[in-house]
Amino acid sequence: MRLFISADIEGISGVTNDAQASQTGAQFPDARRWMTGDVNAAIEGACEAGVTQVLVKDAHGWALNLLPDEIDERATLIQGWGVEDGMMEGLTQGCSLAFLVGYHPRAGTSDGILSHTWSGALRRLVVNGVELGETGISALFAGALGVPIALVTTCEAGAQQARELLPWVETVAVKRGITRFAAELTPIKRAQQLIREAAQRAVQRLGEMQPLRFEAPYTVQTTWANPGMAQACATHEDVTLVDEYATEFTAPDQLAALKRLRQLFRVAQSG
Repeated sequence: MRLFISADIEGISGVTNDAQASQTGAQFPDARRWMTGDVNAAIEGACEAGVTQVLVKDAHGWALNLLPDEIDERATLIQGWGVEDGMMEGLTQGCSLAFLVGYHPRAGTSDGILSHTWSGALRRLVVNGVELGETGISALFAGALGVPIALVTTCEAGAQQARELLPWVETVAVKRGITRFAAELTPIKRAQQLIREAAQRAVQRLGEMQPLRFEAPYTVQTTWANPGMAQACATHEDVTLVDEYATEFTAPDQLAALKRLRQLFRVAQSG
């Protein structure tokens, strides 16, 4: 049984603000250790339940966060960024299930620790009428390949959003957001024990897990951080400028929609 893990940092045990989440932050070295510990807890629980292969994608910032010499030796690790698959780089149809470790709530979540969507470029993302953040984007990519998201670790607000989108999913809330930059933290060792236990349950409940799929066609509405981003995206074929900040496009299937969304993200970031 093969497991894929995508690991972000904002939803990691102990992380509360950019001093920890940013590669130039004063506490980033500590956050790297905590992140590696959360991922290892997920690997341990999954392997206890029968997983035999694990592939981990480092999916935050420069994608050079996890400590390679401390990752559980039962797993292999992808660091750096590829071209197309983003935070889910390396996921294939051969995987039985996927975990999202250290994810965060979508942009605009006031009590979600470090809430944002794609580096703050997106103020709002709606696909077929459903508002999504990075958890939803990753779940749609996995769903297009027939792979269910079985575990999400995050803050309380992120866990609630994950369950609303994926009712079957196991979640672990490692902290309770007070504001976007303040949280009541579960002690890290305790949080990692909860992750291990939830990972074990997630594998044991594999038969209940479902790939996330929406009905075609896919209408993708994006509200960008500033008007320049929206205007740059609207210069591209089949992208409509809805208002000063928002664009819209339609795609025939999930993978095409996600590919087009990533292309527009690169356009917006460079515009």
